Amino acid sequence: MRITRETALTIACCILVGLSGCFILAAPMGHLAFAATVPPVVPPVLIPHVSLNVGTSNSPQDVSQSLQILLLLTILSLAPAILIMMTSFTRIVIVLSLLRQALGTASLPPNQVLVALSLFMTFLVMGPTFTRINSEALQPYMRPVDPISQEQAVKNACVPLRDFMIGQIENTGNKEDVLLFTDHAGKKI
Repeated sequence: MRITRETALTIACCILVGLSGCFILAAPMGHLAFAATVPPVVPPVLIPHVSLNVGTSNSPQDVSQSLQILLLLTILSLAPAILIMMTSFTRIVIVLSLLRQALGTASLPPNQVLVALSLFMTFLVMGPTFTRINSEALQPYMRPVDPISQEQAVKNACVPLRDFMIGQIENTGNKEDVLLFTDHAGKKI
């Protein structure tokens, strides 16, 4: 039996119309059958509850603890600036990058490695200063019996750090440069 082109097109159209009719008739029934057997599950909407209360404190220690947390967060946010300005970190990074350029390797080791080495060397160089700060300021402040005040702890912590910084200025011979700026600002060291 030979099928002509017109017969093939007619058969194809009938098949398409039949399939589309089946889909049209089956779609609503399938939806109704699914809806009848499984109840719809609506996930609960979780809305966060945020409250900020200002009230009276039961003791001065509550206020003190809040201020201590605020001070700690402030110090943590300023830690990178403190690291750059009050330690030898910047000097070490500059020396290592100059060494890298002198070796003729523009990108080896990468900057991340140089910064990591600089951090390690900074803690190595600053170790004695950090030990003095710990023994003269932090431990007396944290001891349970007869602790020093927060103001006194900050003053005690400034002394070793100031000694380190002034020692670095004197060792490098930059005393005149620093005096130029302090005289211009009207301050004495």
